Amino acid sequence: MYKIISILGARPQFIKAAALCRAIKESYSFQLEHYILHTGQHYDDNMSAVFFEELQLDSPLYHLDIRSDNNVFPMQEAADRIKDILLTEKPSMIVVYGDTYSTLAGAIAAEKTGIPLAHIEAGMRSYDETMPEEINRVETDKLATYLFCSTQTAVKNLQKEGYSLHTHPPYHSKNKKIMFSGDIMYDNALYFSNKNIRLNSQLQNLLQEIPSYVLTTLHRQHNTDNAYRLKEFIQGLLLIAENKQHILFAVHPRTKKMMQTFLDEKNYNTFLSDEYIHCVEPLSFFEMMYMEKNARMIITDSGGVQKEAYFYKKPCIIIRDETEWEELLTYHVARLSDAKAEAILQNYLYFIQHSPVHFPLIFGNGTAAHYICKEIIEILESENIS
Repeated sequence: MYKIISILGARPQFIKAAALCRAIKESYSFQLEHYILHTGQHYDDNMSAVFFEELQLDSPLYHLDIRSDNNVFPMQEAADRIKDILLTEKPSMIVVYGDTYSTLAGAIAAEKTGIPLAHIEAGMRSYDETMPEEINRVETDKLATYLFCSTQTAVKNLQKEGYSLHTHPPYHSKNKKIMFSGDIMYDNALYFSNKNIRLNSQLQNLLQEIPSYVLTTLHRQHNTDNAYRLKEFIQGLLLIAENKQHILFAVHPRTKKMMQTFLDEKNYNTFLSDEYIHCVEPLSFFEMMYMEKNARMIITDSGGVQKEAYFYKKPCIIIRDETEWEELLTYHVARLSDAKAEAILQNYLYFIQHSPVHFPLIFGNGTAAHYICKEIIEILESENIS
């Protein structure tokens, strides 16, 4: 029996880890013992006991309650506290996901303890070093030994950085094993797509009133904390609304705060009172999946939501000037708008006239978690890691 510990800090990471938990419970519980360490990086009201139950996810064994203060994460403190737990628990492998500060803190702690590190969603690159996420993912890949890539483009990114695909054991951070696993979130999209999802009453009532909608999210500081960009984004939504297109805008708390800061009272009220714009509180994971699946189109600056749009075969307007998912642009199912009102409108009109129909399986076939479990077991057995 091999003990592995997932280090998590934000809701999307718990959702990714849930796919691994399900795979272990279904097929590998005699070989893998899995525990969760929660740094506490993000506090989320939607992460209730019901959230864990519906995801079939074990509650964290450790909760460090280390939160970002004014968007500053205490990296050294987090890494040191994680290190102390790892030295006590002595897992055979550590698993980190994605590109948060908790991901990098876990990677630093792994390096300090000498425990093998696996990075799920390795090789993602936007090549925008002003994004903290980009720094986190690049540095985590440097420290990890086992790199599980969601797409073939991620594999090629690692090759471009000088990592070899033809390494042999023993593996370590300077001699990495790179694998195309497919995307673990696609496992979740397939697994939950046919589940009965309970929508809150506001959403239920809204869906009875509007025949179709464009689902919208915006949360990155690059967009929310820049007055010009946020105003242009809001104006872009208003231009779409002029086409009598309903927009369902799940408003992140930071976005709401900055809208109130940057928009004068008249413009703010005009936006909120537009009959085609419907602002709602942030959606739970399950509500978000339902709304994505049934949307006409998606507008977002979230890397995760871009992928989910693809999973559900929806055109996507990306409110950034780059994306870590270049395949979406290659297959013309997403378009970059940056935060420019007229560009947002024109991209909306483009997709109304050219709705994409070709969505190849660039994120694998929905069995990433099983692939990762099998590889972890094989690695630990072959290298005699206890």
